[in-house]
Amino acid sequence: FRTACAAQWIASLALVVGLYGRLAGLQLVIRPSYLGRPLLRAQSSVRLAARRRKEEAPLSPKEEKLWRSVLDEPEKWKDGRELKRRGRLPLTIPDFLNKETGRGLFLESAPPWFPMKAGPSPEVLLKRKAKKNIHKVHWKLLFEKPEMWLDYRKMKIRGEAPIRHPDFKHKENDDPLWLSMAPETVNARFELGLEPKWEEASVFYKEVGAAASLWSSLLDQPEAWIDYRDLKAVGDVPSQYPDFKHRESSESLWLNGAPSDVSERIALGRVPKWPTPPGRAGIYAAQQPLWSSLFGEPDKWMDYRALKAGGEISPNFPDFKHRETRDGLWRDSAPAALAAKLASGHVPAWKVARSKDERFKAARPLWTSLLEQPYDWYDYRKLKSSGNVSAKFPDFKSRKGGQGLWLDGAADEVTARFAKGRVPTWQEAPSWEERAKSALPLWKSLFEKHEKWQDYRSQKQARLISEKHPDFRCKESGTGLWLNSAPEFVTAKIAAKQTPPWKEGRSPALKKLAAVPLWNSLLNQPDMWLDCRGLKAEGVVSANYPDFKQQDTESGSESGAESGALWLNEAPVEMKAKLSGKLPKWPAAPSPAEKAEATRPLWASLFNEPCMWLDYRQLKTFGDVSIRHPDFKHRDSAEPLWLGTIPEDLAESIAAGKMPSVPAAPTRAEIMETFRPLWNSLLTQPREWLDCRRRKAAGNVSPKYPDFKQKSTGEGLWLNSALAEFSEKIHAKGAPTWALEPMTQTSDRSEEEEEELWMSLFEEPENWADYRLNKTEGSVKSKYPDFKHKVSKEALWLGSSNPLWVAERLAAEPGPLEVSPSPDEEDQKSLWRSLFEQPELWEDCRPDKEIGIRSSTYPDFKQWPDDGRGALWVDAMDTPEWVSSALPRAPLRGLLDGRQGAIPELSQEVPAKG
Repeated sequence: FRTACAAQWIASLALVVGLYGRLAGLQLVIRPSYLGRPLLRAQSSVRLAARRRKEEAPLSPKEEKLWRSVLDEPEKWKDGRELKRRGRLPLTIPDFLNKETGRGLFLESAPPWFPMKAGPSPEVLLKRKAKKNIHKVHWKLLFEKPEMWLDYRKMKIRGEAPIRHPDFKHKENDDPLWLSMAPETVNARFELGLEPKWEEASVFYKEVGAAASLWSSLLDQPEAWIDYRDLKAVGDVPSQYPDFKHRESSESLWLNGAPSDVSERIALGRVPKWPTPPGRAGIYAAQQPLWSSLFGEPDKWMDYRALKAGGEISPNFPDFKHRETRDGLWRDSAPAALAAKLASGHVPAWKVARSKDERFKAARPLWTSLLEQPYDWYDYRKLKSSGNVSAKFPDFKSRKGGQGLWLDGAADEVTARFAKGRVPTWQEAPSWEERAKSALPLWKSLFEKHEKWQDYRSQKQARLISEKHPDFRCKESGTGLWLNSAPEFVTAKIAAKQTPPWKEGRSPALKKLAAVPLWNSLLNQPDMWLDCRGLKAEGVVSANYPDFKQQDTESGSESGAESGALWLNEAPVEMKAKLSGKLPKWPAAPSPAEKAEATRPLWASLFNEPCMWLDYRQLKTFGDVSIRHPDFKHRDSAEPLWLGTIPEDLAESIAAGKMPSVPAAPTRAEIMETFRPLWNSLLTQPREWLDCRRRKAAGNVSPKYPDFKQKSTGEGLWLNSALAEFSEKIHAKGAPTWALEPMTQTSDRSEEEEEELWMSLFEEPENWADYRLNKTEGSVKSKYPDFKHKVSKEALWLGSSNPLWVAERLAAEPGPLEVSPSPDEEDQKSLWRSLFEQPELWEDCRPDKEIGIRSSTYPDFKQWPDDGRGALWVDAMDTPEWVSSALPRAPLRGLLDGRQGAIPELSQEVPAKG
């Protein structure tokens, strides 16, 4: 019985010791002896593996090569043996991990000749040996050239230098030496007194070499240094802080180590005035807008206090961080009133930063996509190992969304798959040279088609947007360009200021500023707005739908300042204070059912007269037109219809298959095919065409001007809409030669007819309109005629082709001709006035012209009903200058609400409503 109890006790002890031994990297082997008592013998698991490996079959050549690489190329492998022994890494992590391929190796599968004990790699041993050799050289030079060394031992004894300061220091390159690290031969020479006489250091910072140049720079270049003495005196910075600090290199100087001549000059006051940094009060004042934003715009800040308390991030990390500008705020630097709020807990609900486990959980779908859809990801590990990208760059990056993944943040099961090599093959990320080569067309487009790009440089300098935001961004595709990766020709052009006039992009801060007039209109003119909050609360519309919309605007978009739509969570801080008081009563927005009922007459026309409508659904499906384009459009009136606004009974009819057969809208290819006869004529009859490309490149005409123009009919052709076969023939070497269009305005009149018109101008000035002053003031385009007949519309331009007597006659005139403004100018003003006052009577044809549905010569805006006169072109010569700048900034309706001062010409000509 006693033997059985002892055996059971020993077995339990073996189980417990076995568990602890497994955690410590040991394997316990239990073997019964001949006497019936169990024998415990602990052996290293790696030795057991090596012993098994000797008995088993040899490794494959591929595995043998990998283990040889661990010893021959240690810089390509990560050694995790020591960390696993200390318990810093789990046992499932490989002992060796390849930095490039991610392949892992376990010691259990190591060959017999591989060293099992963890030790320093050969690379580390070489570094240690080189460092030891350098120290030997320094000690040898200390005795051979004592005049090049300074002796700090007495200063350390007197307490004038820190105890950790070197005992000897080289005068030129600052090489340090400590006696506590000296070799035995050097210690023997010191004990025997066989030491030369070194120069004793008199100050903590030597007066020769680099330190002397720093003191000289302090006196000669005071604007490059910052004086911290006043802040040290009042306690805003610690007493150990430097007295002076360089702005760029951060070199520091202390007055207790200053040379004697510098100390005398400072004592006598014969020194320049150095800039001083802002004190604690100044820093608080500079941070006041950030603190206001923290409490007024809590959705733009991240709260890191919980992570700091849990020890997941550094204690020096900011407590709050802005999402866009990355500005940080610390609780201990908060103003007194806000510090009390933080302590009381009555604070907004900031978004709390996610912990490591939460980030792992959120990244699990990305890791699944990485392993199951490798074609959607780029592999950056090779570029990281070669130093082409930063070491902090992601190991993998999505080609679609741009999300990044790091292997050191992967879950254990993902790491195990990488270690066993059960991972797919990803496409390697393009190198910097390949990316630069692929971006060359974009950089050329930046200069050649500058109207398609937005410039964000000034806003990045003002810190209105993140530093990582692109310097330039394309309006259409959203592609970004950064100047730090720009080619040499771009850098040279920008340095020489040979740049086109890029339009400045609008940051969220500027968009908020532009939306202030709309918020004022919301409070002061409530009848012009619709309250959509009730529809959002009932779930009738999406949660992203605007809270308020102007009554005559289309569906809201994200840019509320441009679409007449406002969101309460995007209101400025001062507007939130106003909205918290007494509010006006806004009309409720109509429900979708009410909107659908309003479109019933149009749907009735679609069902009764389907031949008068065009079906754009197929074009929207294949991306030939915008996703927001109407599903149906009337041929004559261009009235739009969307399937989402159809009444319920008609929707049931369509679902039952009673939808009428509406002709499909022509595709872009079909529209281009209609121009085939003209392209054939361009190549076969080149004498009948004019080449306008030189004029367009010189900027004499609009960028929308045709590239080729027929002499007789005036029809135009554009290269960007040419069929592929014709485009190749035009750019081929054997292409025909076309006559170039003249660079200046010409007419088909003869010299006699031209002279008669000039004589009529001086004999009957009352029949002519003088536009010279208007062209000077910019109210009409510079290419507009100088004189225009009121009845026949004949035009005259001043130039070198005029008769000689015309210049003499004009020079004899005391000033501009006494002529009255032409009636067509007044008509043009009334049309532009109607466009901004009654936009519901006008159709915006610009989107259809851009996608090729309508000709480029079609009006940009057309009035309905169509009487042949209500047509406007933005690029017309008689269009005022303010029109092109006013149209992109605001909707047609509400342009004057709160913006009367922005466009002086419009505010004078168009009376504001109300």
